[in-house]
Amino acid sequence: MKTRAFAPFVLLAIATLVSPPGRGDGETGTKLSPVPPVLVISVDPPVAPPGVKRTIQVSGFSTDACFPTEARLGRGRQTLDVAVLLTVPHSTTLCAQTFHTWSFSLEYTPDMAGTRDILVMTTEPGALGRGMLVTSYSAAVRSKFNINGAWYDPATNGSGMTFDHRYAGSDTVFATWQIYDANGDPRWLSLQQTRWTGDGSVLEGTMYGTKSSPSYCATCPSLLTQIEALGEARITFAVVEGRLRGAFDSVHEGGTHRIADLVQLLTY
Repeated sequence: MKTRAFAPFVLLAIATLVSPPGRGDGETGTKLSPVPPVLVISVDPPVAPPGVKRTIQVSGFSTDACFPTEARLGRGRQTLDVAVLLTVPHSTTLCAQTFHTWSFSLEYTPDMAGTRDILVMTTEPGALGRGMLVTSYSAAVRSKFNINGAWYDPATNGSGMTFDHRYAGSDTVFATWQIYDANGDPRWLSLQQTRWTGDGSVLEGTMYGTKSSPSYCATCPSLLTQIEALGEARITFAVVEGRLRGAFDSVHEGGTHRIADLVQLLTY
């Protein structure tokens, strides 16, 4: 997509890249696309009344030297969506293969309550990702990130969790994951009664474990035979090297115990 395709947007701000741009002159690569595989969009504060200045943080990483060098914040004439346009310098040669993280901070002040989409696009090739901007008079702590989707733990051969996060609505979270007990039988765990604390980057809740009797019918539902509360848990989310990560800890009187270091894989 060319830059002229964004003529309908009225530019509101320009942010400079946190890391200075660099290019690999004389090197060769294997692809022309500058699109980073993962994009993280956050808003600080996560929720605020109309008229309060908000900071939109857009972070990601690129696997080649053709990465964004500036961001422009705008708004469509026919919609309330907030648009973020990332400028990727045009290159007539192959982009050198390299790992580069980048981040932009842009300020925006909503003038009315409600939920707006944050649309992130690049000059080449086009649409990149979508986030949410929630403006409300509610004083309750809301999430800083949209964690909805599948997460995995690279240290444990890809095991992970699935989050059902109503980010644009009630902001509630329900999480599930599966483990195997000492006998090798599967066991489902869940995180319920969740709440956001601090600046909206910490999720707390109660862990539950469930079991069912063995079923000899693959298509028949299994009856629940046991459910027990396993204690409190805390997941602290942060952007690290352009990816959204979650430090998953169990909480007890003696302190905390690290269960997993999660990385966002898919957003639903």
